[in-house]
Parts: sequence; C-alpha cells; structure tokens
Amino acid sequence: MDKSGYYAYQDDLWPKETGFIHGDLYPGHMLIDSNSKVIGIIDWTEAKHTDVSNDFTAHYLLFGEAELENLIQEYQAAGGYT
Repeated sequence: MDKSGYYAYQDDLWPKETGFIHGDLYPGHMLIDSNSKVIGIIDWTEAKHTDVSNDFTAHYLLFGEAELENLIQEYQAAGGYT
C-alpha cells in the first residue's frame, strides 16, 4: 500500500522542532503585575509536547499580525525557535 498520499507520512507537513507548551495561553491565564509584566501563568491542564507555535494563536487573534511578529522576534531573541 502506497502511503505517500497520507498527510501523516509527509514529513514536510510536520513541525521541524517541537517543545513543551501551555496549550491554552491567553490573557485570562496570565498573572500581570502593576507594571504590565507577566509574572506567572496559570491553568496548565492543556500542556503538552507539540509544535510551539500553538501558544502564539491567541496573541495573533487578540493583537494582530504586527504584534505577533514582535512577539516572535522577542521569543527568538530569548532563545526560542519557531
């Protein structure tokens, strides 16, 4: 049986890197101090090892593409990969 037509067997469709993510990262799960700095993250029930870009989804939906680009640049500067 030729499996090349199935997405599960197409390596280029899978993330090249994976990591541990929160899984439901949005402002309601972030603890913010009086200086607008994130000081904690709560509710880790959706945490898993997968494509790290999943945790950027809510940021994109809330703040748009330009702010997503800023977040990705900061994430990469801190040693993250996308």
